[in-house]
Amino acid sequence: MSIISVAMVFASFAILFFLAIGSAFPLRYPPMYYPGQIPQMFMGVGIAAMGVTVLAAILVALILAIIAFILWFMATGNLKRYNPERFGIGRLGMLLQLIGIILIVVGGVGGLALMGFVASASLTAAPSAFGAFFGFLAILILAAILAIIGAILFAIMVMRLPEDAGIESGFKTAGILYLIGVILSIIPFVSMVGSIIVLVAVILIFIYSGSTLRRLEALPETQT
Repeated sequence: MSIISVAMVFASFAILFFLAIGSAFPLRYPPMYYPGQIPQMFMGVGIAAMGVTVLAAILVALILAIIAFILWFMATGNLKRYNPERFGIGRLGMLLQLIGIILIVVGGVGGLALMGFVASASLTAAPSAFGAFFGFLAILILAAILAIIGAILFAIMVMRLPEDAGIESGFKTAGILYLIGVILSIIPFVSMVGSIIVLVAVILIFIYSGSTLRRLEALPETQT
């Protein structure tokens, strides 16, 4: 679900990018061949339909991402119960990410509401609104820090998985890539590269999870 949601978001933004280019450079027809406004009308309807489709895809991707996050959270809880000292750090990382996401939603909604208030408020209310703006900005910064720390802790847990018997050694590589991707994603101009690396890491986690489960299921019951 994580892989599908991220792929849908990448595809949606790519389509929006090309739609923006198409809107900025509309087709031009010579006067003698230009049959009224019909081509532009169909083009506008097509662009609008694609825009609605992209927004629907982003909404579906968001729902899948939420479900995937819940499953990640449950999985890290199972790993923590199995070995709290070694894998408990992953559950803590997911908890920090959850707190960060909640704060981002609160800060984002509050910031948008504040912008609406400032747009309709008098000049005397502007100074207090300006102070509230920095409050919401501080919430967003704190949320981003918590989410990044949580992602780093999760990556460390993934790197620790091969320390347990029967677990694919490739998890260490996946964890390292996840950690590198998280760090790059917060650096301007290379954040997209970081997001792609995180996606590759999640794909590797998916692959190694499948092979590890098959390996563990093949072991005698007394060894599992």
